Amino acid sequence: MSRSPQPGKQATYNHAKVVYSPFEAAPGAQFLLTADPWSFLTAWINQKLAAGPRGPNRTRLERALYYANLAESFYAASRRSSLPAQGTLAYYGILNLVKCFLSIRGVDLETKMEHHGLSLPLGSKQQVQIAAPGGNALNIFHEFSRLLGKPVSGRETVTIKEIAGHLPEIHEMAFTLGHVTGNKRGFLPIDIQFLLTESDSHLFTEVVYEKKQISRVDINRFHRGERKSYFSEGVDRDGCVVHRSAKRKKCNWDSFPRIYRNACAEYAKFDVCSLLTPKGYVYYCDLRSPKLHHLSYSLLMMFYIGTAARYRPSEMRELLETDVRPLISEALAVIPGQMLYHLVSYCTSSNCVVPHATIAR
Repeated sequence: MSRSPQPGKQATYNHAKVVYSPFEAAPGAQFLLTADPWSFLTAWINQKLAAGPRGPNRTRLERALYYANLAESFYAASRRSSLPAQGTLAYYGILNLVKCFLSIRGVDLETKMEHHGLSLPLGSKQQVQIAAPGGNALNIFHEFSRLLGKPVSGRETVTIKEIAGHLPEIHEMAFTLGHVTGNKRGFLPIDIQFLLTESDSHLFTEVVYEKKQISRVDINRFHRGERKSYFSEGVDRDGCVVHRSAKRKKCNWDSFPRIYRNACAEYAKFDVCSLLTPKGYVYYCDLRSPKLHHLSYSLLMMFYIGTAARYRPSEMRELLETDVRPLISEALAVIPGQMLYHLVSYCTSSNCVVPHATIAR
């Protein structure tokens, strides 16, 4: 490994620590603590409507509010149900939340034929087919993937096991049960740090992971592709491996918010996945070269569970009698909640997290 460079100092803005955020939040923004993200989302949309927007902007916000309310109803119903009905209700809750997100981000729904962009291919089991781009219809899955920064490149069929291999929520279970190929895990836990030079004139970032991960994860995959051109070789530091961004970004007080957001946006191409925990968001690097954003894989999994429950009763019954059942059960238990907090954060450009005061019931 390379020689350790001169350490930087923690970046701050308005006296607050600057941390990585994939949600376009402001630098130094506080975590938004809420046990009821649905109420926060609807209040945020209503505030935007109260500001008096006109024309298409108002129409999109009104649509977003409608979809948010519809999503909440499906989501609540799914929590009171069990398989297989739970899968269909949960999927429609997430689908309508995705439509809320699309509306807020400027996609004009209701203006042309719409379709999910996904299907269960005939003659096969435990697979989802992604439609090819093109056509005059509005493709929900394509628009969602595009806005997340990893658009669909072509028609593709993926298996449930492949999808599970790209979901940080259930990857460990899939690996332990032998549903993920290879003898090492695909997700590398990382810490992303925003640092300044001693003169406060340049911003740079570092990705840090513990050396103990070497035995668990194929870390040789980290410094490849886009990441290799962006980060320097890893160096040892206090029991960790550190990769520093090769270029520093000149900044001052006025330009710092723009420079920070640009740096966060650059991480979209590094296959960084986020996972909400009681202590906030933690981050992983998916080293298995995913073609899609991890939330797109989450939507794929929810589509499969919800659609198979409706149209493939024999397949669903067989599935629940195999060792894939734990993946389905775990996905239904954790993915809807993860997508709820993530999408509310994306919609409102906030770091929406679970309050410390929340008590599990």
